[in-house]
Amino acid sequence: WLGVHIQGVTEEIAETLAVNGIKALPYHAGLDAGTRANNQDAFLMEDADVIVATIAFGMGIDKPDVRFVIHHEIPKSLEGYYQETGRAGRDGGEGRCIAFYSYDDIQKLEKFMKGKPISEQEIGKQLLNEVVSYSETAVCRRRFLLHYFGEEFDEKRCNNECDNCSNPKKKQEAKKQMTFCFIYFRIAKLILLIEVLRSLLQELKQIFLLVKMHLCLGLLGHIHDLLLFL
Repeated sequence: WLGVHIQGVTEEIAETLAVNGIKALPYHAGLDAGTRANNQDAFLMEDADVIVATIAFGMGIDKPDVRFVIHHEIPKSLEGYYQETGRAGRDGGEGRCIAFYSYDDIQKLEKFMKGKPISEQEIGKQLLNEVVSYSETAVCRRRFLLHYFGEEFDEKRCNNECDNCSNPKKKQEAKKQMTFCFIYFRIAKLILLIEVLRSLLQELKQIFLLVKMHLCLGLLGHIHDLLLFL
């Protein structure tokens, strides 16, 4: 089962898979009832290997031996993701879940929320932030997901089933970068201080010239008065 958010995308993906030799069919509300029923039956009877469905309709397919649940776009919430991935391996067999993540998907989902009540938008954004955290985390995904729902999970029990456990992200030493940043900000601060002092010196120079000019004018006035007196 391959899930998407937009009806038109289901048909595009199904066509692309079919062209590449994969038996795939679309499944969404925009299809007429007969086509929708035929596509679902083909998937249930294994005449089609992949059903490309919108999330709501995909959840309605009762097939216990689904082996793969693939999210073409990131889900709107971890609650939804947890339910949707639960469609894989309900017969006790192996089930694999794959989610493609791009921050562009998050921005699209945020646009969909515009125009809704402010309170609903705030809740939606919070749910999306949780999805982003899950997508970008470097820890065991099963641990992260179960912890989100208030359960404890020892990542050793994951047995390298999730991508983070099977292919841990490389840890980078940040000491050099931090040192560079510290030096950079010290230099930037010093440059700013120099600019301030330079500006102050210019002002002092102008004040000095004004005082000098007034003193000279005052002195000339005294000399003029002295000459008149003589």
